[in-house]
Amino acid sequence: MERTQRGKPERRIVVPDLGLGDAPLSVSLWLAKRGARLRAGDPVVEILCGPATVDLPSPCDGVLAEKLAAEGEPVRAGMVVAMIRPRECP
Repeated sequence: MERTQRGKPERRIVVPDLGLGDAPLSVSLWLAKRGARLRAGDPVVEILCGPATVDLPSPCDGVLAEKLAAEGEPVRAGMVVAMIRPRECP
């Protein structure tokens, strides 16, 4: 985990293994803007996998600190696509 200026570790949003084998995945749409305040479970980014999409949620209350992939960019399982500066994370 990365450390923030306040010493709390930043949390990562990671593309999960969707069990689709080698099916191409990409960032379809960012649902939150950089700097947006988020609550745990809020959808942050939409991942396109074939004809379907999957929303990846914030793991905790915090702020969207970084977007690490652009809309339309290919991604893969295990790839970090965003960093959340936490307010409260387990």
